[in-house]
Amino acid sequence: LLHLDMKTLRDKRVLPSISASIKGIEGGYEGGYRATTSDREIWISMRTAPMIGPNGMVNGGIGIVEDITERRRAEEIIDSQKRFVESLIQNSTIATFVLDAGHRVLLWNKACEELTGVPASAMIGTTDQWKPFYSLQRPVLANIILDGNVEKMSSFYSEFSKSVLTPDGLHAEGWYPNLNGKDRYIVFDAAPIFGSEGNTLAAIETLQDFTDRKKLEDQIHLAKQDWEDTFNTITDMVTVHDKDYNIIRANKAAEKILGLPFLETNKVKCFEHYHGTECPPAGCPSCQCLVTGKPSTFELYEPHLKMFLEIKAIPRFDAENQLVGLIHVVRDISERKRSEDALKESENKFRNLVEQSLVGIYIIQDEKFKYVNPRLAEIFGYASEELVDIKGPSDLTHPDDRPIVRANILKRRNGEVRSLRYAFRGLTKTNAIIHAEVHGSSTLYNGKPAIIGSLIDITERIVAQDELLRRTEEAVLLRQAGKQLEEINRS
Repeated sequence: LLHLDMKTLRDKRVLPSISASIKGIEGGYEGGYRATTSDREIWISMRTAPMIGPNGMVNGGIGIVEDITERRRAEEIIDSQKRFVESLIQNSTIATFVLDAGHRVLLWNKACEELTGVPASAMIGTTDQWKPFYSLQRPVLANIILDGNVEKMSSFYSEFSKSVLTPDGLHAEGWYPNLNGKDRYIVFDAAPIFGSEGNTLAAIETLQDFTDRKKLEDQIHLAKQDWEDTFNTITDMVTVHDKDYNIIRANKAAEKILGLPFLETNKVKCFEHYHGTECPPAGCPSCQCLVTGKPSTFELYEPHLKMFLEIKAIPRFDAENQLVGLIHVVRDISERKRSEDALKESENKFRNLVEQSLVGIYIIQDEKFKYVNPRLAEIFGYASEELVDIKGPSDLTHPDDRPIVRANILKRRNGEVRSLRYAFRGLTKTNAIIHAEVHGSSTLYNGKPAIIGSLIDITERIVAQDELLRRTEEAVLLRQAGKQLEEINRS
């Protein structure tokens, strides 16, 4: 490099900085640089300053050059990861917002806009995150996270707890009237976002509309209460036993007739109270039920109770179909009909099955799945590793719907639209047909164009709509037939 004429450098972008020092001023350059002797481009940081002689004249220039290629690459990776996370949150179907350490809104995603009816443009940079939910200013869950005022939770929420998902998170829920024109039951979860040194940089809060589920839970609670009330109003004795002959539950009639104490597990043996014995009696049909796993019904006179009884022993099984005990229904034969009706009514009160599905999330690139979350894999009956880099959207789409799925992917890949929401028919691993709704947007993944989105299984809703349409058509036909019959009667 010594005695090299700087004007002959291949890359001229650094010359203004060099020239500045010769002119007596400081200069600088940061950016790409391609060396004269190599085609490889690197990133450099250059700082130049004039060299002043004893006479105060500029004798030349001095410069410091640093290779910042690795730093630049790291910054690009961090920036890419940041855009990915922001895109993931923005396109999540779960309403989410983020507050910075100053309680200002950093992010207000699309689902949050839809849930609250407030656009992100009205929220970003403000401290108005409370306005969609309350008439007077007060902290939201993320504010409490940032301030660390957990002890004030009871002042602002009637239902709250520590998060079961993260040790530093908080959970709250409740009814919110006229939220975006509708009374809604909202579940809030918030957690801090920590910096590398453990300091709190921000707080993230999610909002989920559980209105329908809350109403269903209330119905289930009422049904359970109705069942328990009915269980306790049955005049026949009903007891629940485990495999070790312990009575683990009894209705009021059984408690009264059998003289049961307050039930404690492994301390109340059925044979002691039904038969007055110290061990199961020989040939007891109920005991045989615990061996065979088959229900039995029998009649006997029980001297200990001084009653003619009809006894039904019904085996109980767990989710793995393992025998865990039995239900004992003991009734006076003279009141059999009344007892059967009461038992049937109590059984009809029982409601026990509620299922909630989470949202599937995916990333598509080069017509392959680059990422799927466990819920999406579960919806289609696969493990995640069976989909990533192996299968693409067409593999999970019904043949008749593949053209529309391909067209919608091309629209986003070609930049015609940024995001789309549509429904299609999918195929599970077992070739079962399901109905799904997707919401996807174009994004960058590892520096290349991709599509990120969410998917929910709407099969039950489609089936219900078809059934409603069928019943509506039947009702119309019945009304028409009725009118025709009336006309015939008049004539």
